[in-house]
Amino acid sequence: MQNGVKRSSSDDRRLNLRLTDMSATLIYRPACPADAEACVALRGRTRQNAVSRERLAELGITPASWADDTRSGRLPGHVCLDGEQLVGYCFGDTASGEIVVLALLPEHEGRGIGRQLLGLMVQTLREAGHQRLFLGCARDPATRSHGFYRHLGWRPTGEFDALGDEVLELTLQVSARSS
Repeated sequence: MQNGVKRSSSDDRRLNLRLTDMSATLIYRPACPADAEACVALRGRTRQNAVSRERLAELGITPASWADDTRSGRLPGHVCLDGEQLVGYCFGDTASGEIVVLALLPEHEGRGIGRQLLGLMVQTLREAGHQRLFLGCARDPATRSHGFYRHLGWRPTGEFDALGDEVLELTLQVSARSS
């Protein structure tokens, strides 16, 4: 109860973190099943490593399956809105600790949105009990992701995933409060 108003956990999930940008207010919030369609559409519009709606469907990823995974809590995520437009998102796997996807519209790159979304997802997976996170990243140093993750402390494991991407990991410090 806050200020005499009873709040449910679903109300908590709807709270938004607002950061002011030069051109607009960016809204960061937990992803919800209703975001799935926009997430699939955005995935095909990224600068590097774009994946079309058709290719996602071939992999068994549809707006319906994405919504189901979000609803179940298996693949929680965070989204960033610029006004009403979804401009980026990051999703992770609560069972494994994998950062499954971080995607951002090209015209919104370089504004700290990817870093913020990744940070929110790292915190979500930390709260789920993970001390080690991992993700697949392009091997090519010319790709933006190659330097992005390394700059944020992710380290190569020497392994490669089924898609041929390099597996990077991030070891999380366990705080005194969570142990």
